[in-house]
Amino acid sequence: MWGIEIINDDGSVVEKKVIDAILNNASLNKLIVRTSRYGFGNVIKVRPSLIANQSELAEILDKLDKALALSIH
Repeated sequence: MWGIEIINDDGSVVEKKVIDAILNNASLNKLIVRTSRYGFGNVIKVRPSLIANQSELAEILDKLDKALALSIH
């Protein structure tokens, strides 16, 4: 599992609407991600298959990159 903490440039926690936008955009790209229910809820969790190959991991990263780019202005 990968955990990606989403924060502002100054290190503060992003607003919930940013996390919701990331989740929505990931879903639109057919990427299933979750958030942490602990702490501030600003960690995006990615759970690739344990037997994922390099091309599958690259596809996940590409979809995640697109979801983040669409969500964070």
